[in-house]
Amino acid sequence: NFAAYEDYYLSIFNFYRYSELKPPDKIISPALYRNFSCNLYFSGFPKVAQKYLGHFQDIYKDSLTYYFHLSYGNFCAGRYYDCIINANKVLERDSSCYQAIYWIMNSYIFLNDYINALSYARLLEQRNKESDFSGFIGFTSSRFIGFTFPEIAGFVFRETGNKQKASVHFASEIKNCHDQINSNSYEAAKYEFHYRLACIYSVTGDKEKALYYLKKVNNRPTIPSWMVGSMEEWPMLDNIRNEPEFQKLKKEFDKKYQKEHDRVAKLLREKGESPSALSILQQLKTTH
Repeated sequence: NFAAYEDYYLSIFNFYRYSELKPPDKIISPALYRNFSCNLYFSGFPKVAQKYLGHFQDIYKDSLTYYFHLSYGNFCAGRYYDCIINANKVLERDSSCYQAIYWIMNSYIFLNDYINALSYARLLEQRNKESDFSGFIGFTSSRFIGFTFPEIAGFVFRETGNKQKASVHFASEIKNCHDQINSNSYEAAKYEFHYRLACIYSVTGDKEKALYYLKKVNNRPTIPSWMVGSMEEWPMLDNIRNEPEFQKLKKEFDKKYQKEHDRVAKLLREKGESPSALSILQQLKTTH
């Protein structure tokens, strides 16, 4: 439950408590390993997360799920080349996995390689026409029905010269985001659609709206590592990155992230782990 609402510290704390209190013969479930590793990635501890994903793989021998979460963790940590490598290992095992395609596309965007990003944007469109979205690992909710994150594919089309297709994707996602916010859906309550609107309006040049929605995102109690990385270098935010209000929000996001990171680091040391002393921005710099 704490993982679902992105309280990283309490999610990690309760994983350790459960593992300490459970009967010795009871094996930790895959779902708990997945949630635990994700929250370690979100709070900025990729090496510790990978250690426990290794434990998961040793027990369950599930290479598809292992590479799936490893690729996602690489993405959160700003290790985009590693994300591409591991996401391709997912696709070797299950070519229908939309999320792996999506992470590869996003990684190429971060790397400013729009030619390769375009091939995966087209693949997402193709799979969207063909599939019922059964390729999402671990999710079955109706929120995944339809073209997921079309605004990012739209951005790729825009950067490669197809502004008409980009406009179609942006318009459909603006409507979807507002619908989700108005219905106060699960993701909207975490300000995920506000963040997506900020990205779209930044690209389309409406700086006032972009900053308005980005400011709403600061209502989140925690800021995950991937969002810190996005504030630093996500191309969809380039048009507003030098704005004073953006820089103020960036500092607030960094501060909120670092507060949770420090809480988790203290807990990990108490549990005998050796968490990295690097901040997320320092970690990002070591990956480029």
